[in-house]
Amino acid sequence: NSAKTYRTYVFSYTNPYFTQDGVSQGFDLYQRTVNTTTTAIAAYSSSSYGGGLRFGFPIGEKESVGLGLGVDSTTITTYTNSPQYYVDYVKNFGATNLSIPLTLSWASDGKDSYFFPTKGTFQKASLEVALPGGDLTYYRASYQLQHFVPLTSRFTLMLNGEVGYAEGYGDSGLPFFKNFYAGGIGSVRGYEAGTLGPRDPLNGEYLGGNLRFVGNVELFFPTPGTDNSFRFSTFFDAGNV
Repeated sequence: NSAKTYRTYVFSYTNPYFTQDGVSQGFDLYQRTVNTTTTAIAAYSSSSYGGGLRFGFPIGEKESVGLGLGVDSTTITTYTNSPQYYVDYVKNFGATNLSIPLTLSWASDGKDSYFFPTKGTFQKASLEVALPGGDLTYYRASYQLQHFVPLTSRFTLMLNGEVGYAEGYGDSGLPFFKNFYAGGIGSVRGYEAGTLGPRDPLNGEYLGGNLRFVGNVELFFPTPGTDNSFRFSTFFDAGNV
């Protein structure tokens, strides 16, 4: 994904049947670049390199848990218009930091269709902990609950709720580049990406934060003359950081 603000190159491999019991194994290698100088988000840029090993364990017909361990090296660049907090963070902890993220996840997928669900419930919880031994020590937790209700054979109501919380537990605190953001496609539509939550008092740019919540209500209906393989929707979104 090569874009002006967010650029990501990832190579991922997954063996879904690493064992006969359905345990999966995979690994990821990536290079990510973020540059917020042309957005409403407070100015900084980052370049990250890393990789990790992950496993997935089925614990039921519709449930699974995941476990992963990785290594990440991130270099931060600040600018003359960057918030003083960003500049001070780089001065105190260095421009390049190494982290060792441990990830745990649980998912339960009871939807009747992956692409065009009409009924069922989906849940996902995840926890990322940067382990001691790296330069950064923090954790990020999130939970999502999504429920689909068939109103008629053509109309489906979707209810979605998400919450996230992050904090530092060591000397590094929570790195500002690990903040949550909300606004835009995928969270609260009608707002520019990342433009909900705290702002820099000097220039009004958005800083993100360590607590995020989003709620969505969406009514899906098929295009006239077609089946459910192509749908329109009307929606109401709310959220903040």
